[in-house]
Amino acid sequence: MPDLDQSAYIQKLYTEDYPTDLMIYTVLFYTWQLVYFSVITKEVMRYKRQLDDSISNLDQSQFYYMVRFITMLWIFNAALVVLYILLPLYLVDYTFLPILVNLIYFFILFFSYHHNAVFTSISFEKLNEVNEEVSKDEPENSRNKKCFEPTEKHLSVFEKLEELIEKDMIFIDPNLSIRSISSKIEAPEYVVSQTINHYFQKSFFDLINERRINEAKTRLQNMLSNETIEGIGYDVGFNSRSSFYRAFRKHVGKTPKQFVESSK
Repeated sequence: MPDLDQSAYIQKLYTEDYPTDLMIYTVLFYTWQLVYFSVITKEVMRYKRQLDDSISNLDQSQFYYMVRFITMLWIFNAALVVLYILLPLYLVDYTFLPILVNLIYFFILFFSYHHNAVFTSISFEKLNEVNEEVSKDEPENSRNKKCFEPTEKHLSVFEKLEELIEKDMIFIDPNLSIRSISSKIEAPEYVVSQTINHYFQKSFFDLINERRINEAKTRLQNMLSNETIEGIGYDVGFNSRSSFYRAFRKHVGKTPKQFVESSK
């Protein structure tokens, strides 16, 4: 009898709705996950401002990956809550849930392969550490761009920056960051950031990537037979093929391969 009762119970789960208490538990679980992913999204977005001052393409790819991944999970959880309320639980569990899980796996595999977006706790903690140090060093009034007025110190930093970029070509360093530049010119990181925003009218990330793309265009136009497009991308400072292609399309309007073909 126990075996028959168990079989009947399992068969009932496949054909009829779940008990009310189990349905409530399931809906509450996915609703709690919505709240959790909302909090995580807020924490990830806290680092966006710091990423604007970071030239690490890996960090940019990781942020790009994480925002979309968390957004996808939030949407899927919201959809599950609605489906569990509108449809029988067994139909959601055995039809829609496996589809959503497979979509999540596909998303992870796709971005991990095409964007090298393996988000590690080490890089996240490093970014958090840099962000906290910049916040400590930066005066409150300097955070308001409307009140910002350049000083002689900013002008001096600008001149040093131009020399580092134009003569020393520091932008080809794949590990370049606003911290490493501030160490070279012996100026606080927030001053370097303010100088770039004011004098170049763009973020640190856009400035360096723009110089990298200009250098890549020159090298692509004079590419030797033993060189490759991807190799040139690495030579000018990009640390992944995807980040090179993405930045090139953004600044030039075409892929590196299309640019080479049009140059010929």
